[in-house]
Amino acid sequence: MRPEAAVNPGGLLIFHDYGQPSWPAIKTAIDANFPKDRIRSFKTLCVIEPAAGEKQEPRPPSDHAKRNENGFSRRREALRTSRPLRKLILKNWLSPGDILMLTAAVRDLQLTHPGEFLTDVRTSCPALWENNPYLTRVEDNDPDAEHIQCEYPLINCSNQLPYHVIHGFRLFLEEKLGVDIEPHASTGDVHISNVEKSWMSQVEEAQGLGTRFWIIVSGGKYD
Repeated sequence: MRPEAAVNPGGLLIFHDYGQPSWPAIKTAIDANFPKDRIRSFKTLCVIEPAAGEKQEPRPPSDHAKRNENGFSRRREALRTSRPLRKLILKNWLSPGDILMLTAAVRDLQLTHPGEFLTDVRTSCPALWENNPYLTRVEDNDPDAEHIQCEYPLINCSNQLPYHVIHGFRLFLEEKLGVDIEPHASTGDVHISNVEKSWMSQVEEAQGLGTRFWIIVSGGKYD
């Protein structure tokens, strides 16, 4: 069967490693199966454009797209209600920036699986977790608690894979917990209380200047 037989009319085919010296057979196979005027390459990414005159055929919505009123697919809703509640204590003692990335993973876990996990943390920089609505106190001596030393091995592939560091802890927890975790935002998850929002800035407090200002950080780390 030709590769196009698996694609809806008007659809695109995308291949990775096209022209990659270490995988020469990929380019050879693609060139042999598709007309040259439909092949568009971008470094090692190859896109096969639809044939002239083809119209996009609408596809029926997938099960993932069929959402109920709570925002979950029917399949996920069935799984959610059948799973026992799991208690987690997530641990990490790295720098503030690393803990900020862990806040994103906790948010994504709870939004993807509400009501399935009671999550607590033991980390450096505890102020980053203040006012966090996704945390529930879990005692260290709770026999049902899962103690997880959080890592993100994804950073070791930062020069090879097109992933932002924010995905590191999320992907680690996916594998560790055996569940899918959807990303919900490309930012960390720090919650500021209304009282904190009402405070004057430290610049205003120190200088008496109630104006907008810039904070310029000159310098950084070498790792």
